[in-house]
Order: sequence, then structure tokens, then C-alpha cells
Amino acid sequence: MDTGMSDRVRDLLRLAVQSLEAGPSSGSKSTSQASPATSRTEVPALSERNTLFNYTGKRKGKSSLQNKAKRKITLWTHSFICLSSTDTCRPPTSMQMAELMRAGLGRKELHIIDGGDSSDVHSEIIYAFPKLRDAGGYELLRISDANRSVLQLIPPLSEGYTVPYLKEVLKQAKVYIRPLQRSLTLDQVPSSSITFQDYPSEKCMICSCFFPLQELSEHIRICKRKPSMEVKSDDDDDDDDDGCMEDPPFNDDPIVNLDSPIAPAVAELNKEEAPNQVLKEPCSLNDIMSQLSMNIVNEEFQVQVGRESVLDDLLLLSESVIESLASKRLTVTFLGEPGVDVGGVTREMWSLFVKGVQSLCDGRDTCKIPRHNTLLLRDGVYRKLGMLMGVCIIQSGSGFTFFSPSVYQYLSGTKNYRSINPAPEEIPDKNILSLLNKLSLASDDTSLRTLAMDNCDNLLSCGYLKPIHTITCKDLSTLVAAVSFHCVISSVKAELDDIRDGLAKVNILYAMEAFPQSLELYFVKKSTPLTAAQVLNLFEIKRFSEPGSSTFQMEQATYNQFRDLLREMERGSVLTTLSQLLNFYTGSNEIPPTGFDLSSTLQFSNTIDLPTASTCSLCLTIPTQYFDKYDVFKEKMLWELSTMGDLDFIELVILYILSIPHLQLNSLTFHLSHVLM
Repeated sequence: MDTGMSDRVRDLLRLAVQSLEAGPSSGSKSTSQASPATSRTEVPALSERNTLFNYTGKRKGKSSLQNKAKRKITLWTHSFICLSSTDTCRPPTSMQMAELMRAGLGRKELHIIDGGDSSDVHSEIIYAFPKLRDAGGYELLRISDANRSVLQLIPPLSEGYTVPYLKEVLKQAKVYIRPLQRSLTLDQVPSSSITFQDYPSEKCMICSCFFPLQELSEHIRICKRKPSMEVKSDDDDDDDDDGCMEDPPFNDDPIVNLDSPIAPAVAELNKEEAPNQVLKEPCSLNDIMSQLSMNIVNEEFQVQVGRESVLDDLLLLSESVIESLASKRLTVTFLGEPGVDVGGVTREMWSLFVKGVQSLCDGRDTCKIPRHNTLLLRDGVYRKLGMLMGVCIIQSGSGFTFFSPSVYQYLSGTKNYRSINPAPEEIPDKNILSLLNKLSLASDDTSLRTLAMDNCDNLLSCGYLKPIHTITCKDLSTLVAAVSFHCVISSVKAELDDIRDGLAKVNILYAMEAFPQSLELYFVKKSTPLTAAQVLNLFEIKRFSEPGSSTFQMEQATYNQFRDLLREMERGSVLTTLSQLLNFYTGSNEIPPTGFDLSSTLQFSNTIDLPTASTCSLCLTIPTQYFDKYDVFKEKMLWELSTMGDLDFIELVILYILSIPHLQLNSLTFHLSHVLM
């Protein structure tokens, strides 16, 4: 401490001692009569105290707080939706919005100072969406008034986007934020991010770690999949801080389309990892389909098609109309047929559409590939076909379970399509398949070369150009793989690409890329053939009559007959199939992967002679008057079911005659006359 400061401290202490020795004043009078010396030193003492302790007097805190309370700040609250891609021009679907939300993007309510300038708007946007810092700028959009499915740019003022300007332009419309120079990643926001800082957390009961509620569900799914048999050494404990499995890093593969709303999921599922580390698909098929169908609005769209020309009639629609079908409630009418569509007629139309698509493919029933057709390619038919296939899956849940596994691998966006290895059984050309079988049976190099030389034209047409005289048995596997790949993939690559483009237009492709195993059920035959038990389990018996009554006994006996008939269909004892029965009362030839949207109902009636059905309500009514005559019941059922199939007249006659048990020649004329009536 310097000398001047020490002198001032001593003077203050001296004054304090003098004040204490003088004692308290006896009133205002004694105060006013203080000695002149004391009065003169009082002022510099107070000044010294203020200098030493930076004392400026008592503040009027109460008055200051009152003034602050009087100044109210008004906020403007509005919905902002941050997109991920720089070239997004459409509002995100519900499924895409969920992906954006998990990445810390998507929809948020922003609170900006009312009347704020562009800096206020910018700072609030960056605070709500931190990833935009790396986007190289952004622009604001809104839904177009002319087309609700398209986003239009909000042009900024010279001073930028201000609150008064946005309020005037937007009214109640949502704001869409699109990154300008760099697309944003869709990796999930970590719990340490500002997005999760203020959220409540809860403990995982599996690993005892705390996680924000917003990401706890996803963590539990990962934590449950942690291998329970994993053995750790004591040295490994130090490296595992939280005791739970970490998410694998984002796979920044250039082949993955980062503009897809589910691109990170595609990258994760395509990673080549150890078997015990492969991520399982996080969503059930029902969840995926419910997300895809959430965009269907109550707006009605009437479709009129001919029963014999469903595929051709639908392909006459423009691409824009087909794209809109994915989000509208369809009302279908078959030309020349009465009826009100409350679901059943739509299922019938899509069932006939599936058969039409199948007619454009080659190969075995459960292993088909699109047929190469240059004329259809030039007319864009395969692109429309892909769009309609996607609409069919969204609207009806019907699938196309006749494609080969390799075709689906290509359609679902396999990371490297050149790695697809089609099996020879997937080749639709029987001559090529027969040739490969013969080559596989060659006993030595000489016989192999001789056989290959005799069929060199076929090998050359398949793109196998290795000189025949150099082929050995060691080359056989490579030859078979090359020919199979050509016949199944490369020969129809243009058709497959157009179908992929069509599927992408209606957002089905994104789901296929993200969840290929789940969506495979719509394209590849995985399940066993339809069984009688499966069909019976679909039905709910509306009600039996009162137990003990004669009607109750008739209904019980008729139900047993119906069950026995289904078992005969399953065994192949009759020509009518379970698929025909399913089509009779549902309009669909197979059970959709997610099941029907309604429960099937089985009813009994003693006033009808033949079974009846309502495809809209999925109701099948069977006659009870033949409860004690199984052969007659079977005859009536098979006749009605067979007339609903695709059989021609002669086949119907043969089927009807063969379905009659113990047919006598003297009754043949009667039955034929019954058929010809």
C-alpha cells in the first residue's frame, strides 16, 4: 500500500475513534453545534470512504424494478419447419417429418420479438436449428397458393426477413427453412445438444443410465439388443462408461442419396458389420404402412375402369394424377356394373391390377422379372407402373409377391447392385437355364468347351465374351454368375430403373431403402402357401343362434362342413383353391402382409341356396339348408366360387362336373343342361 493511501486510512481510523469517544448525540441541537474542526473534517472523510470502497450511495432499486415491470416485451410465435436438403421443393410427408424431428430439424415453435428486424429472426432460427450454421445460408419458403403440394420461395426484403414482413406474407401459413449451399445431415441429435438440454430425463431400467425422454424409446430398443452373452474382461470396464451399446457412426457413403428423408437409416442398414452388431429394423411393418397412409385425406377421387382392362385404363392416367392418388380416398366403379364402393370394389380393382403387372413379367410364378419392352420404355409405361405399384401398396396393402429376390434387391436400392448374385433359377429364359444346367454337368474341360462352342451364340448374347477355347471347369461358377446376372438384372436394368423412379415419386422407395426386409413382403413370396387354418382364423362368427335350438345345431353342422371343405382345398382334393375363396369375399387373392383393415365375418342363412359375399364388409354368408348333406353343400360352394375365377367356360364346365361326387352317367345330361342354362 502506498504512503498516501496509508495516511488516509489512519485519518479515517482517527476520526472513528474520536466519534466513538464523543458518544451519541443528544438531539438535533447538539449536532448543529458541532465544533468547526469536526465539521470541516467530516466532508473529506466521507469522500475518502467513497473513494476507497467505491461507494456511490444507496440505489433506488424498487423504483428501477417498477420501471422494468412497466416495459412489457411482446413476442411473435409462429411454426417454422427446417428441411434437410438444398433442393427440396415439396412439404415433407409424415414419415419424412418424423425423420427430420429425430435429427433436430422439422417443426418447432419460434418466439421472436414482435417487430424485430432480420437479426432477431436469424438469431432465433439458428438457436432453434443449430445445424443451419453449417448450411452456408438458408432461405424461407411457404406452401404455394396455386399448388398445395409445392413450396414457393419467400423473397427477402433489402433488409432481410423482418418480423413485420413475415407476418404480412405468411398470415397463418407455416414457414419452411431450406438450407442454401449444403444439405443437413439426418443423424440423430445427441443428448448433449442444446435441443435436449432442458428436457426431462428418465433412467433406463436395463443399463441404469439417464436419457432425455425424447430419445429414451430409441435407446431402449438398442439397449435390449445388446448381446447378453458378451464376456468382458476387467480391463474393458474402463472403456465402457455408460454400460450400453453405442450407436454406430453415420455411414457417409456417396452412393446413398442424402436427399432422401430416411438416408441415414439406409446407410446404417447397408453397413457391413459383424453379425452381432447389425442393426435390426426399428419399425414394425404396421408402423411403416400407417406412416405412409397418414397422408391420405378425405378428398374423394373417382376411378372408372373396365374389369377386363384395369391395367390399361390406369396407365392412361397422367403421372400427376397417379401421384395424387396416393393421398386421396379412391372410389372405384367398374364399367357397366352397379354398386357402391366402400372398400371392396377398390380391393378388387387393385387385385386385378396386380394380375396385370404380372402379365408384363417373365419367369416362374414366384420368381418373375419385368419383360424387356423398348416400346413401353419409350412411352414411360414402366415409370407409371412403378408409381401405380406404390399407390396400390399404400391404398390397399396388396403386394406383388411374384418378383424374384434379386429384382427386389435392385429395386430396394442395394448399396452396390453389381454385388447382386441371382440364382440360376431366377432366369426366365428356359433355354438359357437348360444350357447352364448342362454346362454344370460337364465332366471335364473338353466336354465343357464343346458344349459352350455349340451354344456360343447364347453365351455371347448374355455378354459372356471370354474365348471359348480358354474356358476350364474352374471358370464354370464365374460363367453361371455372369449369365444369371445378365438375364435377371442387366438385360432389364432400364425397366427396373423406371420402376424405381416411379416408386420414388410416391415415397414408397424411401421406405424400401430404409426398411428393405420389412417391405420385401410386398414383392417376394416369403410365406408358405395359404392354409385352411389361416383362412378360418380370419373369420369372426357374428353369432350362433340360441344354444340348444334346432337352428343352432344346423349352424354348427354347416360350420363343420365349411371347415372340412377348406381342408380339401388345402390338400388339393378339389380344383377350387383357398385363394379363390379369399377373392370371392375380399376381392384379394392373398392376405396382405399387414392383414385386412376389417375383420372377416362368417354368417349363416337358411334362406339362400348358394353362398353370398360382400367384399366391402368382408362378409361371407353360407347356406345352412344342406347341413346334413355335405356333398350337396360342397357342390353349391364350389360352383359359386369357381364362377368368380379367371377360368373360361369350358374349364368351368369341367370343374363343375369334377366337383360332383359319385356322378352317374344318367344324371350327366341334367347337370350339363344346368350349366348351359
